Amino acid sequence: MKTRHLNLAGALASVACLAVLLLALQQRSAAMALNAAIGAPGRTAQPEEDARVTLARGLMLAREGDQAGAQRVLQLALQHSDGVVQNQARYDLGNLALRQALKMGSADVRLPAMLELAKQHYRDTLQRAPAHLPARYNLERALWLAPEEGIAAPGKDQNTSREFSDAKSNEDTKDDKERATTTMRVEGGGLP
Repeated sequence: MKTRHLNLAGALASVACLAVLLLALQQRSAAMALNAAIGAPGRTAQPEEDARVTLARGLMLAREGDQAGAQRVLQLALQHSDGVVQNQARYDLGNLALRQALKMGSADVRLPAMLELAKQHYRDTLQRAPAHLPARYNLERALWLAPEEGIAAPGKDQNTSREFSDAKSNEDTKDDKERATTTMRVEGGGLP
């Protein structure tokens, strides 16, 4: 009787292992089909294909150096209903624009427009996912390359310079002096 229970337990374990193996094989074949769809030479992205395939195809084209093709495919990825894929496509479009801007010389007239495009894509990404740290970092890099009017470069205190000029131009008014001193930032020196 004990051997019958042991045989039954062994058979159940074998069936469970076989089910896990079949599931793994199915997942592997699905992954291979996705990889084949991504890497098919000469195949263009289709609006109805899987969003992950479209995004991966765009990244593959960017890696291969086909910037125009990558941009076209990533724009197509923005049309998918998957919000995560859309946001990743926005971020990748910003990366494409920033890379193109970094390759341009400072005399190139397209440089400011390319940097503005990169900043806009990063802002769109951050609007939908505020915790997207790579987009924050790349936006800061783009802002260093092309500072905006009215926005101080990171690390510079824009409030102090504006308040100093306000206070200096209106020295006789008590309100401006109070405003300048009450809103002034003070950096702590730390503990001795």
